[in-house]
Amino acid sequence: MARARVARALLALAVVSLAPTNASGDEPGPPLLVRLASADAAVRATGYELMEGAAKTQLPAALTEIARLHGVDLERAAALRAELAVAVPALGTPAQAKALVAAIERWNAARAKARAAMYDEEKFPAPGPTVVMRGPYTGAAAVKSLLVAVEKAYAPLDAYAKAAQGLGDAKAQLARTDELGAIAVRGAERVLVLARHGRKASAVPDAPTDLAVRIKDLAAENPELALAEYEKLASVDRAVLFATYGRAISARAQKKAAELGIEGREGLERIDHMRLAFGLLPYELSAELSRSVGSHVVEMRDDGYFSHYSPNAARQTPSLRAKAAGFEGRTGECLATAGPLDAVAIWMWDGGHARIVYDASYEWVGLGWAACSPAQFQRWRSAGFCGINAGVGPATTWPRPEFYPVETK
Repeated sequence: MARARVARALLALAVVSLAPTNASGDEPGPPLLVRLASADAAVRATGYELMEGAAKTQLPAALTEIARLHGVDLERAAALRAELAVAVPALGTPAQAKALVAAIERWNAARAKARAAMYDEEKFPAPGPTVVMRGPYTGAAAVKSLLVAVEKAYAPLDAYAKAAQGLGDAKAQLARTDELGAIAVRGAERVLVLARHGRKASAVPDAPTDLAVRIKDLAAENPELALAEYEKLASVDRAVLFATYGRAISARAQKKAAELGIEGREGLERIDHMRLAFGLLPYELSAELSRSVGSHVVEMRDDGYFSHYSPNAARQTPSLRAKAAGFEGRTGECLATAGPLDAVAIWMWDGGHARIVYDASYEWVGLGWAACSPAQFQRWRSAGFCGINAGVGPATTWPRPEFYPVETK
């Protein structure tokens, strides 16, 4: 009877096991993280059946202990998977995996349409403001609708990446994946010992999957390990890694952005999110570029003008200001008489400014904003002056692979 129960438990485990991701793209299986997060009672049942069978057949004491430990490990592995499923509510079932695959396909299609329009200057002109830039936006309505569609299509992937990171409990997620890996190693060793004595152990617990380990490496700030041979990942896992990696870069920038204030950090976070939705990694934050554009918006507010060009000859252009602040490289600048979030909303839909925000070559950004006094508000009818300097030149602190290369016209 014990053997029959073991067989039934193993069969149940085989039935509930999820198929691996199909790297060829044909009939894609659930993402690797879904397999990691799946927990089923059959896993625990298998461990208990093995224990009972060992006791009833009176194996030598050492083998009985191995069987008992293997059963306990299976129980713990199931508990870890259950905890991961709770901590990562977006994961867990084949139906959810299938929905994610479909969402990524919709996102890829939306990005393709938006990119084709974004870099078409006839459809998305860059007239530039002839008056103080407060709106209405100068962007073409058709392109704006495409960008809105891209952000909407990206939302499921962003939510999945946020859940996969285990935000707010990163240390616990690290501990779970490490412990699960150790259990898998011990289980494999015990299976070999039992096999040498003619005994068949229950299934070895799954080790943390490749993608789960990469996400763990990101939490431990080991980006090189996380990105190793990322281009070989199946399309779904690659998309999840892209979104998770992008969120990690954005989180690092937020930690360095205390001097920008709440409004500045919100504006920076909004830009990062839109770049991710477009298939681009977020900027890294540059203290030099923040000083450059920050001093310029203060000067514009206090001296009563609005222009990319300063009357101060030594600081006349964005590139001169950036160089004076210590940044060596090419730069682009966006300005607006608005608070950070309103300014970002303007830049997103304006042809010339949008092509700076969505420029794949820019890797660094600085943000500056200067609030208006009541008297200045009466003149400008604005909460303040805001600007960003985007730049490329210095080496970034984290690698910046092109997950989704951009072809411009």
